Amino acid sequence: MPLWSSQRKATEAAGPTLASHTARYLAWCRNPAAVDALQLVDCIVADAIEVAASDIHIEPWAEGIVVRFRLAGMLHRHAGLPLELMERIGGRFRVMGDMERFRPVTPQEGGATPGFSSSHVQLRISIFPTKRGEKVVIRLFDTRDRTFRLDGLGLDPDVLEP
Repeated sequence: MPLWSSQRKATEAAGPTLASHTARYLAWCRNPAAVDALQLVDCIVADAIEVAASDIHIEPWAEGIVVRFRLAGMLHRHAGLPLELMERIGGRFRVMGDMERFRPVTPQEGGATPGFSSSHVQLRISIFPTKRGEKVVIRLFDTRDRTFRLDGLGLDPDVLEP
């Protein structure tokens, strides 16, 4: 859990567990000024991959940034961060997704792979402007689960015949 007093209340109820990469990194940093966006983003993505999340939602709320993972169709809170980190986090995802960094008020999409050993995961990054800053949504695709068969779609057998 972050040690920053301004964020303690926001994350107390549903912050990251101490076992998460994100929590360990934030505890190590001790204050928002020491946070490296590249490492923080890698920690968030690594945590999402470990729990098999399908999406990561990073949203600026009134009390700070809320990081949530979609697990089995439901969004679950993962971490709370200070709002001052949103520009750096959004900028890091823009770089990863090869997006235009000089147009922060324009919705954009891009793709990337994590910068660590999980090369089997592809990221689809969407960034949307909001009143409080940018909302970032990352969809995670595991390329190992890409075996599709037509008979697995539930179609009638006569439809599948050429």
